[in-house]
This record gives sequence, C-alpha cells and structure tokens, in this order.
Amino acid sequence: MTKHTQSAPLWLWAVCYALWTVLFAAGFFLIAQMRLVLTALGGLTSANYWMISAADRYAILLLGTIWLILALALEAYLRGGVNRGVFWPRAGRVTAWTVGCLAATTAAQWLLNW
Repeated sequence: MTKHTQSAPLWLWAVCYALWTVLFAAGFFLIAQMRLVLTALGGLTSANYWMISAADRYAILLLGTIWLILALALEAYLRGGVNRGVFWPRAGRVTAWTVGCLAATTAAQWLLNW
C-alpha cells in the first residue's frame, strides 16, 4: 500500500513562481547596478578606455552566467520549499539576500558618484 501525501495548494505554487519571477528580474537589475559600479571603479583607476571596456564585457559575461545558474538554483530551492512545507522561511531568506545585495550595490554606486 502506498502512502498518500497531500500536495501543496495551487495558490502557493502561484506565489512561488511569482516570487521567482520578481527575484529573477531583481537579479537582472542587480547585474545592471554591478556593471555601473564596476565602470565607476574603473574610472577611478588609471585604466584607459579599452581596458575598462574589456573589463566591462568580461564582467557582463561572468555576472550573467552566475545569474543564470543562481536563477535555476533559486527555482529549485523555492520549489523544494513548497514541497517540504517551508516555503515562507525560504522565501524570506532569499528576498532578504536580494534586497541586501541591491541596497549594497545602490549604496556603492551612490558613493562612487558622489
């Protein structure tokens, strides 16, 4: 005889993927902010335009790859939280990290442009 497990309600799955979509978009915005910070840091050095441009291109490639990997891991992490009944703590943890990273890059950009 198999054990019957109750699945999570449909609305929780909708919240899970809505949050994932918002955090996915926030990650894209975070990459844009990081690019501006890296460009501003490059302007503070004695690097010429070509060095800053090359560093910018490589940074976008590297940050985009990391962003894609983290987005896939985030989806699995949130989905696993729904399955195990611990979605809300996981959602809060990931949202706090995302907001913290956005605040840090925004503050760094503000300080560098001040």
